[in-house]
Amino acid sequence: MFWITLSGVAYAQDPAVVDIFKDGFYGGLAGALVGTAALLFDIEEAEDHLNYIAIGAGIGVIAGTAYGIYSATRAVAEIEGSRTVWHLPVPQIVQKNSSLTAKSREVEYQIALLRLHF
Repeated sequence: MFWITLSGVAYAQDPAVVDIFKDGFYGGLAGALVGTAALLFDIEEAEDHLNYIAIGAGIGVIAGTAYGIYSATRAVAEIEGSRTVWHLPVPQIVQKNSSLTAKSREVEYQIALLRLHF
């Protein structure tokens, strides 16, 4: 029996999901490093406090994933074809230069309510 297989490149449907997972992974690595550094401060009883690494990694994963969700989400609702996706509303802080003087800046808070894909 002879089989012919063809391979193709698969892409993620939404690159924001990939970014969220990457941020969570890198946050976990950074948290594990911080946990290891905290462990080194008490080097005499290091065997009793190995959980510092796990706690740091856990906090890092949570913080990294939260940052990934914050940076990926831009609108409360997205409509793509017949599909509607709801997100957590994330306010964005925007600084704008005033046209009168270069030294004055206005701070503006924005929340995108709806994003449509055509």
